[in-house]
Amino acid sequence: MKEILVTSLVSNKNQLPRIDITFPSNRIQLSAEEALNFTKQLLECIEGSYADSFLYNWLLNKIFNDQKTEQNLNILVQMLQDFREFREKLKIDFDSYQKRE
Repeated sequence: MKEILVTSLVSNKNQLPRIDITFPSNRIQLSAEEALNFTKQLLECIEGSYADSFLYNWLLNKIFNDQKTEQNLNILVQMLQDFREFREKLKIDFDSYQKRE
């Protein structure tokens, strides 16, 4: 597993919090706000990946009887895409609703 290092620091320019992320071949710095937004997106993506994996495996097992034919896999890919689009629409609708409150 590749090591990713995350450290906090204070900006020399404006003394605001910064986050330093070092990958094996790259390094980036984000403001604290950018890091929070990145973390939120990363967590949402991780949660989505669990849902995607569950749906894919459940459909493959229960609906397609574990038959990985090209046709079944194409249908699964389309179903996952539809599911992701629906999930994103729900997220947008929910975010919009929360902003009104």
